[in-house]
Amino acid sequence: MITQSKEQQIQDIHVEYLLLDNQNPRLSSVGQTATQGALLKELYLRYDLDDLILSLSENGYFSEEPLIAVESKSKESDKASGKKEKLFVVVEGNRRLAALKILLFDADRRTVGAKNVPEPSPDILRKLNPVPVKVYHSRLEITPYMGVRHIVGVKPWDALAKARYIERLAKEGDTIGEIKKKVGIGRGDVVQRWLLALYVLTQANDVADEHWREADKDFSFSFIYTSLGYQGVRKYLGIDADAFKSPKPNPVPLAGQKNLLEHMRDLYGAPDRPELRKVKESREIQKLAAVYDTPGALDLLRAGAPLAEAYARSMGEAAELVELVRTASYKLDQANALAPHHKKNSEARKFAKRCCDSAKYLYDNLED
Repeated sequence: MITQSKEQQIQDIHVEYLLLDNQNPRLSSVGQTATQGALLKELYLRYDLDDLILSLSENGYFSEEPLIAVESKSKESDKASGKKEKLFVVVEGNRRLAALKILLFDADRRTVGAKNVPEPSPDILRKLNPVPVKVYHSRLEITPYMGVRHIVGVKPWDALAKARYIERLAKEGDTIGEIKKKVGIGRGDVVQRWLLALYVLTQANDVADEHWREADKDFSFSFIYTSLGYQGVRKYLGIDADAFKSPKPNPVPLAGQKNLLEHMRDLYGAPDRPELRKVKESREIQKLAAVYDTPGALDLLRAGAPLAEAYARSMGEAAELVELVRTASYKLDQANALAPHHKKNSEARKFAKRCCDSAKYLYDNLED
């Protein structure tokens, strides 16, 4: 059932006629053929709806932030009127819609296994159904809004969702330049790297016997994205400058596919053995890139040594040493500027003495 609200271009639509979006980049792990029940369950299990459900049950739905939707091609029968009612696919606001469905409908609570769902008062229920929806004719009209909102805006998606969205635009024929304009990123290689990282993940799963599953709690897509920012990693995989500048599917050449699987295992472990990964946190990816650049260090890593041990063999450790000493020198200069104003600070003097001792020890070691 639909009624026109006072706000221009916004309709009040009953929740039962609103569909979750199977093209939502956040829901890519369940696939575009997923049922509404599967989409709802994915949102409930992975996107922490409890606080949102509680807020809606206590406050109702805030009309200041309408859902964004497009009209669905299918229709549903309204049992009361016997008419075929229009259905709408919610393109923006799937978490809110999922929370509404779980609050309002027993069948949806059973689908996701939700228990102890708060029961809204009759007054609040009237504020939950229908809800305000801004309806567009097509997804293309919403593309710039979605890109800016979730790529660089106030409600960013995670790295994988961003990559899925950019991939969709690329499949629709947009160039990298056009995609950058639509998502509000004008400079740098961020868009290319999101797309390249997605292509690398897809290719790795095509080549591997078992897949790295993006839904696993130990999987962080941002690790691939970050790693591809290092030239040492791209060189190790055989990804050339053209592939980085304008990514295409299967960016790793045939000769680099063995290294591709090794790189995935370095980042994530085997699909069924995440504890075997070499990289434990994102800051260590820089060390991995340095190891790839040093044959002796890479041999040591492949022989089973921890990343820290292999990195100590690499040229990267020397660069890290210089950076640490440079940073310490800069901090000491800052402290020297403040020292004349705090001559009797005993705590500062204690640490200054330690700095003197450490600096002499460091200098003597470097001199040898």
